[in-house]
Amino acid sequence: MTEFFGNRLRAFEAEFSHNQEISFKIAVKATRLMALWAASFLGYEDGEEEAYVSLCLEKEISKLGFEALIDKIHHDFYVMGLEFERSELFRILDDKLALARAELYALH
Repeated sequence: MTEFFGNRLRAFEAEFSHNQEISFKIAVKATRLMALWAASFLGYEDGEEEAYVSLCLEKEISKLGFEALIDKIHHDFYVMGLEFERSELFRILDDKLALARAELYALH
């Protein structure tokens, strides 16, 4: 009986770990898509675009997640005179999350 529960526990742990990995990959992909979208509005080109994506990834991963990402993009847009409501940016991020999720699950 103990072996049964041990096996079941390991299966749950493996599933949890897999789900965490998938969630992380979706977040990174969505952040990248959002940053590329924002970079195009900010007028960044090739090298600048990738540098901006890296900055956005740092914000999303190291701080408070998507809140920090939206704060950064909202601030950058404000500095450049682009008017976007935070709620609109979150709606766009939701679209990017759906796209990232679809792309990731299409690979599996």
